[in-house]
Amino acid sequence: MMFFSRRRDRKNRELTDTGTIWQVLMPSLATELLERIEHTGNENGRNGVQAIDKKGLESALKLRLTKERLQKKAEDKFLQKQISALEGKLNLVKEKIEQLRRKVQEQREIVTLIEGLILTSAAVIYVLGEFVFSHQLILENWGLGRSEPFIWIPLVLALTMATVFCKLVYARFVETKYSESASYLPQIVKWFFLVSTSMVVLSFLYFGYVRGIGFKFQMLETGQDIYEALYQAHPHLNTIAFILLAFLFLVGGAVLLTAGLNELKKWFLYRGDKRELKRLEKKEQGMESSLDRLNEESHEAEALNAHLNDDKAFNEIVVAQVELYSSIYSANYGKGLKEMLTDLDDEQSLDGKFHLFVHKALEQMAINSTIMKEYQNGR
Repeated sequence: MMFFSRRRDRKNRELTDTGTIWQVLMPSLATELLERIEHTGNENGRNGVQAIDKKGLESALKLRLTKERLQKKAEDKFLQKQISALEGKLNLVKEKIEQLRRKVQEQREIVTLIEGLILTSAAVIYVLGEFVFSHQLILENWGLGRSEPFIWIPLVLALTMATVFCKLVYARFVETKYSESASYLPQIVKWFFLVSTSMVVLSFLYFGYVRGIGFKFQMLETGQDIYEALYQAHPHLNTIAFILLAFLFLVGGAVLLTAGLNELKKWFLYRGDKRELKRLEKKEQGMESSLDRLNEESHEAEALNAHLNDDKAFNEIVVAQVELYSSIYSANYGKGLKEMLTDLDDEQSLDGKFHLFVHKALEQMAINSTIMKEYQNGR
């Protein structure tokens, strides 16, 4: 016990040299004692113990304030680290927000939902046309209409999915080289659109020619079946029309499906970027609020540190708190003393009360004297 007392005394000697037992108190013990000052004063009053030692109280206050000084210094360093880390994260969020804002602005100018819906709807119609075309081919021309559905349905769907295959080829080899903002288009893109557009135009012109020939034979009164007469005059007319129609279903469906889905994909990405932008902006506001709060706490900690590190201000705080705790102790000491006298037997004489008070006071003084001798021997 004496060993630990000497160590605590060496640690706190620079704070006070009052020569009291308070010198050996650690800051935590001093804080606990100060928090119990009211109870201690009341108990000492009831027990008739001598009044408070102001120098000892001053030592305890210095110990506690020194601990607070170190804690505030450590708290300020911790706040500075938090502020630095939060500022780094906030800068990253700001950079992402700026990038997203530019991206969203660019997307807003080129992305249109209605265009994606129109192109995709047209592609679906082309695929349905391919389905009907394949259905007629399998059931009527190949004579599988009387077969079980599980026989002809896979064939119809397989022919219909040829549009999807063409879509895949177009997306891999043509669409990847196409860019709306590019000033120069690769040769493969130019030739594909030139040939496909020419074929579409020629196909519709040929369909017009077929319709004109059919109308001509409808107007003639030959007494012969119109389809038989048409076939005899133009045996390859419908064959070429069917070939061109199949070409339209395949190429038109593939191109429109790719373009439409790409537009819808861009629109969904645009919507996702807008939601992400709103989320980051909300996160930025929260981080800025947290940064303001940390800066405010840091400024308060810096101001308090500067005040506590000023020796003059530090001593003024100690003096003020000594007076405060002395007043608290004295008030409760008086209450305890009054309670002790009140609790004595009402039948006992005044001399008996006085002798009892003196007896308790002498006992406590003897205890204090013993503690002081042990402490001095330990030093």
